[in-house]
Amino acid sequence: MNLKYLGASLLCGGAWGLIALAMGHAVVPERELWTGVLSSPLIGLLVGVVSSPAYSFPLAARMFLPPFFLYFSALLFAMAMSLRGDFNVDLQENLGGVMYGTTIYLPMLLPLAYLTHFGLGRLRSRPAKPD
Repeated sequence: MNLKYLGASLLCGGAWGLIALAMGHAVVPERELWTGVLSSPLIGLLVGVVSSPAYSFPLAARMFLPPFFLYFSALLFAMAMSLRGDFNVDLQENLGGVMYGTTIYLPMLLPLAYLTHFGLGRLRSRPAKPD
């Protein structure tokens, strides 16, 4: 992993947070949604670090990773949203809503997940330029 990869993971997480903001602004309480959106760069960084070893997998195996990490990120987003209030009760409600929204918007989100995953993979696999 290099610094550019980690920075790109942060930026991608932030971009995914904006996508979540656009998807949920009409149905999610504002303070919960903003808690998730503000934590999105950290979620992106965490997913980037966790998914980094997977870029050495064969291509056939890597094809299954973007949907997995999409739902894993949605789980982390729901957990972040639940930090404001009664965590157990809010987590159940937020997890159901986030997973439902992710599944409903899957035809739009899945190509973006593949684009993000393979874009970060290309960035990660680039050799460092000598100084």
